[in-house]
Amino acid sequence: MTKIVFDSVEDKSEPEFPPEIYKWNWGAFLLSFFWSISNGVWIGLLVLVFPIGIIMPFVLGTHGSKWAWQKGDYSSVEEFMQEQRKWRNAGLAVVGAFWMLMVLLSVILSATWTPLVMTVILSCAFIYFRKVKSSRKGKSHEKKSPWDFTKH
Repeated sequence: MTKIVFDSVEDKSEPEFPPEIYKWNWGAFLLSFFWSISNGVWIGLLVLVFPIGIIMPFVLGTHGSKWAWQKGDYSSVEEFMQEQRKWRNAGLAVVGAFWMLMVLLSVILSATWTPLVMTVILSCAFIYFRKVKSSRKGKSHEKKSPWDFTKH
């Protein structure tokens, strides 16, 4: 019987990555769409598909660095990490600006809309109680508009 021996066996395991690559990628998480295009990680464009788009930023946050390292042409790990730090800073700036804008808009709208809303509420209450008061005095029960302020 002949025994066949293979000298080289292909290693189908995952290629080795530098340990820095396994960190959480904030740039991929916060700016998923733009980060995916820039880094050539086309699976990241699934953020545009509704049900998958909800979890895709989390997937990119955990696996994005590994995929970007495989797709990119980086001369060193430091160059790669520097690029990802730029994305992290941009993502934090965009999210920070968004939240500051939301706080500013809520302050502006609460300052401008609150008096208007209170005026409408008080006007409606005045009209309602005026109508109730006039119905208790035994005045005519004819239908009239609540906006009719003329005396009868």
